Amino acid sequence: MENYAAYMAYTDAEVGRLIESLLGIQLGLESTLKRIDEIGGPKSEPHVPAGWAQAMCTPFQWSKAGG
Repeated sequence: MENYAAYMAYTDAEVGRLIESLLGIQLGLESTLKRIDEIGGPKSEPHVPAGWAQAMCTPFQWSKAGG
């Protein structure tokens, strides 16, 4: 899990740098708070790949992916 968390933190930072360099977007706290209730709703697109779903359910037999 630590490797996954570190990878996600690194990816988040690098994608942020890419977007900032391309578009100069700075959403800010106010903009984020206006949309906070959308997280997990039909307008958001949460996704966990099957491999990570199984890894996060270890040592249990079944996972969020059903396999």
